[in-house]
Amino acid sequence: MQAPPGRVVCFGEAMLRTSAGLVSPGGSEYNVACALSRLGVNASWVSALPEGPSLIDQVALDSGVHVDVRRSEYAVGSYSVNQERGTVEYDRESSAFAHLVPADFDWRSVLTGARWLVMSGITPLLGEGPRSAWGAALTFAELDGTLIALDLNHRPALGSIEELWGIVRPRMRMFHVLVLSPESLASIAEIEGMERPTSYEENIEALSELRHRFLIPHLCCTFKRPEAKGRQKRWSVVAHAFGMDTTENDAVIHSPIENLGGGDAWLAGFIDALSEHGQGPVSPLIGALRGDLLAALCQNTTGDVSTVTREELDEFESKREFASGKQRYLEISGAKGGIESTLNRLRNAGVIAILRGHNPERMQERGLSLARMGCSAIEVTLDSTHALEIVRGLRKHLGETDVMIGVGTLLDVDMIDQCVDAGAEFALSPGNPDGMIAKCHAAGLLAVPGVANSGELDDALAEGARIVKLFPSTDWSPEELATVSSAWMPVGGVNDQSVWRWLDAGAWCVGMGTHLCGSDLDEGARYAGWDDVNEEYRARGIFMELQRRRNDA
Repeated sequence: MQAPPGRVVCFGEAMLRTSAGLVSPGGSEYNVACALSRLGVNASWVSALPEGPSLIDQVALDSGVHVDVRRSEYAVGSYSVNQERGTVEYDRESSAFAHLVPADFDWRSVLTGARWLVMSGITPLLGEGPRSAWGAALTFAELDGTLIALDLNHRPALGSIEELWGIVRPRMRMFHVLVLSPESLASIAEIEGMERPTSYEENIEALSELRHRFLIPHLCCTFKRPEAKGRQKRWSVVAHAFGMDTTENDAVIHSPIENLGGGDAWLAGFIDALSEHGQGPVSPLIGALRGDLLAALCQNTTGDVSTVTREELDEFESKREFASGKQRYLEISGAKGGIESTLNRLRNAGVIAILRGHNPERMQERGLSLARMGCSAIEVTLDSTHALEIVRGLRKHLGETDVMIGVGTLLDVDMIDQCVDAGAEFALSPGNPDGMIAKCHAAGLLAVPGVANSGELDDALAEGARIVKLFPSTDWSPEELATVSSAWMPVGGVNDQSVWRWLDAGAWCVGMGTHLCGSDLDEGARYAGWDDVNEEYRARGIFMELQRRRNDA
């Protein structure tokens, strides 16, 4: 398939990443390509991989990336992330990318029609083959007038900063954008004969001086600082032809799921803004603001690959206020770790108890009863009488527990803020109302749109859904979902027999209404318990079996 014109070409290695037992793809340039494609930007990723399809291919294709890969007999590289220690261990010496053949890359053809070439300082330190291909790509990009963005991304395990700078420095005239970390900035300043910066102010002075010496159009440095209660403040500084811009007063404050990473998403946001706003004097500031936001949103999810859509990004950008004299930090909701944490907790829950009825007192008592049995995820449908009052009541009584409360039958996206205010952490809908996913995620609420077929499933994922509701479940079969890599949950018609078949088939979790919560939620509250003791025994048995499965796992 021919690559689209006017695109961003990203050349570099991708590997399989393991963190907290989860395996996902990642790689500096790969992450940029996926982040841009999620925003609707035409992006190509050029690399080398082993023969046959892989998770790396699948995630890139799902993101909309044009994959341009040379296949090899060598393996894929891997790396392990220890979030607590903040360390990364790599196994890439025998990777397909490390053993690539430079002659396999026809850069004139690859770059035809490209607007940007994105690379990093990792590639030239991976071996002679990668370094040669990296240099050839730079040469052809410069000849063709393709703008070049380089994230230095120094990795000490691959080589010293002096070695890397010795490779990059002679090519400084080629770069339109160069991104440095504060550590690399300080080291390069010292190499260039300046006094090594020891403070934030001195770092900024060094950035300005280096831009002046090399006349690079955009020399960037990104910063992040830990705040109280696991929060993080993120901002950036860009030295450019029109002066210097900093977003320190407009920083993003968020609660990262993973403290490492975010830099690749920053570069994607910066390039996206420059592409949209041209090369004027305000473009670098807009780019830095967008980069900060996209990086923070990426860090609020597990893994290195951004899943943020254009709609979600626009929703968050609309929340910024730049009025003089106001507190201008943009705070991103991070309650209990944000939507990614909610997603993972739903998987641990296994079953969502769906409360629907017109007897608010009995519905609230039923929710508390289910929680005592071991239920850790409860949904109150919005077509129930006084639904949000029930949510508030459950949240009040279960506030010190790990039980999640959500809403269902969300049809009106204007109710999202009311649901959040009531204490909801997730929202299910029988369909996918316009704007639901972006608005929910911008409010810190996990969106679970309903899908009736594979086309609707693909559409929901393209809009940024992290999980979909298969509704009704009777219209689906486990065989249809064998190749679906995203999270899904069946709802509608799930009973005490089929629940186990769905979970064994790979369901992230399942939603159960009457078959779990009872058929007496519309009856008069003759007493607080269950009208049908058999329904109570059945519910208790489901949670006992869930606990047994957890113990055996």
